[in-house]
Amino acid sequence: MTVNPDQRRVLEEWATGHTVDVRIAHRCRIVLALAVGCTPSEAARQLRTTRSTVRLWRDRFLAGGPDRLLYDKPGRGRKPAVDPVVWQTIHRMAESGHASSTRQLADSLGISMATVTRWRRRMQTQETSQSPPVLADQQPV
Repeated sequence: MTVNPDQRRVLEEWATGHTVDVRIAHRCRIVLALAVGCTPSEAARQLRTTRSTVRLWRDRFLAGGPDRLLYDKPGRGRKPAVDPVVWQTIHRMAESGHASSTRQLADSLGISMATVTRWRRRMQTQETSQSPPVLADQQPV
């Protein structure tokens, strides 16, 4: 695999940078190992990863250069553990005042109090960001 000098400079900078995400640095090391002539198996062994991971990042690099190493494809990462129907139920119950306490709401839906608290904080943040600003000479209603 060939890497031009500009790409090599960027990859080396990212691979050794102290402010670069560890995942991105690892991806750069994979590409650099392949650029010096390692096979995917050798690169995987040296970097303590799998051959499929090496092939994945090699292919993404070849498709778009160093910038393609910066992002994961959508849909990666931890999926929400709470069903969207439960979120809608929490919203409806909170609006109607059915279960006023966090504990009651969590017990009635079979979820943790922490989940209900996170949802309430998220809703409060959205409400305050959507409300109009109060000017100094106005009284809040």
